[in-house]
Amino acid sequence: MNKITKTISVLYVDDYKKDEEKILSSLGVNCRRVSKEKLISDVGFSSFLTDTPYQLRSARISVDEYSQIVKGAKSSSVELLTSNESFAVIADSEKQYEILKDFMPNTLFLNRDSTETAILDLINENQLTPPIFVRTDVESAAKYTGIDSCIIRESTIDDIGRVISSISSNIKGYEKIILKEMVNIAKDPKSGKNLEFRAIAISGELKLFDYEQSQFSISPQEVGIDAFAKTVIETLACGKANGGVFVDVAILENGNMTVIECKNLVNGTIRSIEGFGQQL
Repeated sequence: MNKITKTISVLYVDDYKKDEEKILSSLGVNCRRVSKEKLISDVGFSSFLTDTPYQLRSARISVDEYSQIVKGAKSSSVELLTSNESFAVIADSEKQYEILKDFMPNTLFLNRDSTETAILDLINENQLTPPIFVRTDVESAAKYTGIDSCIIRESTIDDIGRVISSISSNIKGYEKIILKEMVNIAKDPKSGKNLEFRAIAISGELKLFDYEQSQFSISPQEVGIDAFAKTVIETLACGKANGGVFVDVAILENGNMTVIECKNLVNGTIRSIEGFGQQL
């Protein structure tokens, strides 16, 4: 690996992604590793460089925890690439949808105490077409009861009740129920893999598509989804989500393009670590 100079540094929390850190460091990326406990204190950022922004990489952290870390960084005049506001927008799927609803499948966000009748009325009022995937703001019930238990296949009280029962029996601490129209993703003509690609964005710019190239016979650029991803990323940035972001985009069987989900770059697997490092 050739050494290269970087303008963005990476800050790892606790024991998160040590192998990734090793590769980025070998590329010349400035990497630091600090405990979360220290980062939320006034001394966690002592001796950090102040002329480079840091992208945090960590196991899942809450909006409140991230806010404390940003406060600690500011006390030492250290800049984090992802602001409080950007982190909070991407951490909230409803805020994401408000910004990206023109690029995403029809979605509803309901209070956890919504009745089956109220849900049916809203499905009809908002013209959601089954199949509809249902999850909460915490997680889906799929890992507990299987994917079929999360899908409304008919707009009926009984089918809605079946799915809501699966959620209430298996998931704790949620506040919202999320209903999203399911879409048919096109397949790679040779491998049969879904034509779904993960884009990595930094400061409102598409930096790279992070995917296993060996599993696809065509690239995101060849199918034209790069221009779509750039538009989505720019739209997010206009909505204050302008930090480090994962954006999953896909091509549908009808030729349209859609956003599957967005996540903060703070947490999640990066497949092409070298490619990522070259963009910092």
